[in-house]
Amino acid sequence: MNKLNVAILYGGTSLEKDVSVITGLQVIQNINKQKYKIYPIYIDTNGIWWHTPKIKKIEDLHNVKKQKVYIKTGENYFYFNLITNNKIKIHCAINCLHGGYGENGAISSMLEMCKIPSNSSNITSCNSTLNKYLTKIILEKNNFNVLPYILLNKDALDNNKLTSFININSFPIVVKPIDMGSSIGVTFAENMEDLEKGLKLVFSYCNYALIEKGIKKVTEYNCSAMQAREKLIVSEVEKPIKKSSILTYAEKYGSKGFNKLGCKTACKGFSSLGREFPAKISKNLTDKIKNLTYNAYTLFNCSGIVRCDYIYYNKKLYLNEINSIPGSLSFYLWSNSGYSFETLIDNLITTSILKFNQKQ
Repeated sequence: MNKLNVAILYGGTSLEKDVSVITGLQVIQNINKQKYKIYPIYIDTNGIWWHTPKIKKIEDLHNVKKQKVYIKTGENYFYFNLITNNKIKIHCAINCLHGGYGENGAISSMLEMCKIPSNSSNITSCNSTLNKYLTKIILEKNNFNVLPYILLNKDALDNNKLTSFININSFPIVVKPIDMGSSIGVTFAENMEDLEKGLKLVFSYCNYALIEKGIKKVTEYNCSAMQAREKLIVSEVEKPIKKSSILTYAEKYGSKGFNKLGCKTACKGFSSLGREFPAKISKNLTDKIKNLTYNAYTLFNCSGIVRCDYIYYNKKLYLNEINSIPGSLSFYLWSNSGYSFETLIDNLITTSILKFNQKQ
């Protein structure tokens, strides 16, 4: 049987590029190379695409042989030389790009224009889940519980709006960039000084800050959903174990810093996070989280694999965020459902191709 050519896109231009490298390397290490001929494509901070065929670990990025890659809309080929027309047909692409172009729909649309199936949701779905403010509006309008929130604009800062929110909800308050993940730029503000620092940090990244009611000693749960051919399935529920008020980047990916970690450590990604899995909670709460995850996936018309993050407070469940390209592709949430990382990747490829062919 001829192997399918699969491109693995990782890296990228967003501040989450380091996380993306971890996810990309995990996919490279775990994909079934007896079934698939892989083309690891590293996208650098300038947006240039590079074929990195011998990449094995993080350190290789500094010295691995790279070759520029080009695409043409309407053609499902990757070109390695436009003059000699050296090209390879790509049967499917696995998007491992977190944040930015990876999750805002740009890569999804580009691959669609090139007629290349992928695990990405469409541009509307991507934008709606990456933008935390839009996510909350849509969830709220569809009877999902969300924590109280407001949006602040750097260029037209409404202090009265902020003061009113504080008076109603009091401290602590969570300050977030509107469209970043991995806890980048997130502050858990206990007072006005913390809040001012948090806003300054967010506005160094983007023009919009999402302000949420903060909860001390909050309980969080995560749950994943994906399509398996024509069926939508939901994972078991996990309870992350964290040391601080918010789940930090260091807790997710290693406290020693990404650039100092070898692949054996850093490439564990979210699977190395302290966690209770499956979460030791009642069947009623488990079922509720699973049903909400299923309904959110359907509501936002997601594709591929997603992770929904919940907050549980005063016996009430709040859907906090939806990640359309979750760290490590959330493979660790499927270990109790009969999926290894290899079979999860295989399912993403098979389902992506099936969905693509159904549209033709």
